[in-house]
Amino acid sequence: MYFKRKELNTLILPELLQELNPDQIPLKLRYTSDIQYQKEVALALEQHRLTLSQQMNPEEHTHFLLKMATAFLESGLYGKAEAYFHETLNNLEHVQNSNSRELIRARCFFGYAVVFRELRKEQEKANEYFQKSWDTTGILNQRDFWVAKLQADICRNWGIFHLTTQHYLEAMDRFEQGIKIARQFPELRLFLIPLINYAGLAAGRAVPTRLTKNECDDFTDKAKKYFDEASNAYRDEISRDPTLKTDCQDYASHLYHRGLVCKITEDYEHAIQYLGDALRIRRECHYEGQQRGRIADILFDLGDAYLNSDNFHYARPALEEAKTIYAELDNKPKQAAVEDLLERCPQEEAATSLRCASTH
Repeated sequence: MYFKRKELNTLILPELLQELNPDQIPLKLRYTSDIQYQKEVALALEQHRLTLSQQMNPEEHTHFLLKMATAFLESGLYGKAEAYFHETLNNLEHVQNSNSRELIRARCFFGYAVVFRELRKEQEKANEYFQKSWDTTGILNQRDFWVAKLQADICRNWGIFHLTTQHYLEAMDRFEQGIKIARQFPELRLFLIPLINYAGLAAGRAVPTRLTKNECDDFTDKAKKYFDEASNAYRDEISRDPTLKTDCQDYASHLYHRGLVCKITEDYEHAIQYLGDALRIRRECHYEGQQRGRIADILFDLGDAYLNSDNFHYARPALEEAKTIYAELDNKPKQAAVEDLLERCPQEEAATSLRCASTH
């Protein structure tokens, strides 16, 4: 983890304010503990909004609003994030430096895009704001680290958007564009690893859409190449910090994505292994709101992998738990998909605890 947790109720306001630094989260592989800590800091600072607005000059206050928006975006509190990005945009005239002002504008557009994507409000709006954010960075210094970091983040999240709309080749193009940007900056060494992982996911997801066996083999090989590079990088980082293996959202995503592609290529044994490890980590993430769908997605694919390997004993509880979460999130398409799988699963074959299944 990056942040050294402090007892927030013992800090005076200036000390509490110094703890707010969410920009480090994606640069350090998105440790769950870091995300949680920054959320707690932001929530604590919310109680002092009036005092801070009176103590800060208008430009400082604008930067503070952006940090608050970023902390809430990283922690999945998208409603709060959207409100703070909106307030930041409304205060942009207080930022004197034109480059800083346009970079903040681009970050707000980026935040809007992620909010629209994650809350499933309007996919067209998400795409529009990713484009606006990207276009805005185009007028800035391309050798500036924070511009490059934002561009790489846009590529990552725009690529994820294309994955959700099942445009896998466009997704792979975005991820590879982000990889190219990130490789130019040593400071983005850790940020690069998830981009490589996502490129592997896009290649793997594209396999069933290819028309010939040669094309399928090419994309399968490309997925394996990217996943192997990401796995090796994560292995190196785990050797330096073993807590990454249990406390890193990016690493959990890597395990999930690799398991998902193994399922697509019908390698169910390895799919179950990767998906089970991903589930173990994501259960510790204490997701809230729409982000709980990330656990349900793993459960869905894990149940599907068990089902396809005729292991009904573990398939049903995974699918039933996924169904419960999707129902709570009112995700009717996913509920219907779970029901389709459950119809293939014998009622009498069920494990009593999926926590056993996740380590099976």
